[in-house]
Amino acid sequence: MSDRGRSLDTLNNEDWYARWAEANNPDTPAEALIVLAKDENEHVRQAVASNINTPSETLNVLADDMAWYVRMEVARNPNTLGETLDRLAIDEYVNVRLPVAKNPNATVELLNKLAGDEDWRVRQAVAENPSAPAEALAVLATDEDNDIHYAVAGNTNAPGEVLMVLAGDEDGIVRRIALRNPNFPVEMLNRLATDEDWKIRQGVAENLSTSGEVLAKLATDEDSDVRRIALRNPNFPVEMLNRLATNDILNVRYEVAKNPNVSSEALAVLATDEGWGVRCAVAENPSAPREALVVLATDKILNVRYEVARNPNTPAEALVVLATDENKNIRRAVAGNPNSTETILLMSSRDRNTNVREAVARNPKIPPEVATRLSLSKVSRIRKALSENPAVPEHIRVGLSL
Repeated sequence: MSDRGRSLDTLNNEDWYARWAEANNPDTPAEALIVLAKDENEHVRQAVASNINTPSETLNVLADDMAWYVRMEVARNPNTLGETLDRLAIDEYVNVRLPVAKNPNATVELLNKLAGDEDWRVRQAVAENPSAPAEALAVLATDEDNDIHYAVAGNTNAPGEVLMVLAGDEDGIVRRIALRNPNFPVEMLNRLATDEDWKIRQGVAENLSTSGEVLAKLATDEDSDVRRIALRNPNFPVEMLNRLATNDILNVRYEVAKNPNVSSEALAVLATDEGWGVRCAVAENPSAPREALVVLATDKILNVRYEVARNPNTPAEALVVLATDENKNIRRAVAGNPNSTETILLMSSRDRNTNVREAVARNPKIPPEVATRLSLSKVSRIRKALSENPAVPEHIRVGLSL
């Protein structure tokens, strides 16, 4: 029986739950939903109101339903027309007006009206709506509820003049959110980079429109969070990154070592840094030069060696050293590294630790010979790992499933 035939048969079913299930089904055709919209059971009508196949004309009728939760679903439905939403915007129930403010079909005029709604939740929904007009956002920027200020400050539709107002908000978090908004005026970002409030400077450091010159100054800010955020900004100038590799501040060197844009020469210098956290950051950096990773593979700090073992760019000559490390977690990381050679994986497949052998079984580069050897293991999770690894030859995986 076709979907259409099945749906029409269900309309006469005395079981309201069966009719509800049909009304809730996204494959139910529009003609069946039109009939179900007149159902005596409000739960069935609610399901119709939420169905994406329900025609706009039917939703318009359901907007006057006596059950508020039916009207709520109409307000949520993306097929609901603006003229229908206009009626629902003055509904007595806030749970109906709230989804109207979130509906992508809400008109500019409607959003301006809802910006003055008596319930703060509706006003906040307008403030969060990416289609909210500048007029509504300007009103909401001075709302009595502080949570609404947060929403306006983060709205990508907020104009520069509104964000400037919020940059002077008494709440530091609101100021920071406003400052990192991409619409914040660039000339003001430059001026506020020296503001006495660290939250202001942090917001400037986060903004993707902040110039490299300003970011370079913020990288040596007295506040550690400001420095960290500035150094992580993708606009941070590479030449300045490289110069900061020898900065006196440990946390600055650490952030430089983490940055994937820093030069291999700077990373080579940082690989010998006195701070083990800095060396650890180099070890996990995808841009770390092979020579630096080889040196760090023999680092006295376990955490550094572990990050070298995990780095997918670590050369085999470093991995072979780490394959016999005293720490089992390091050996396991080597066993799972896609750069591990057949020789290394064979060695790891004989490791005394079960987790190491299991990591070999999951390695995407596992050689057939190693897979064959591990298939004889008495440890069920090793055999399971092999059976789930697409790199293992099919005949081995089939044998494991028997």
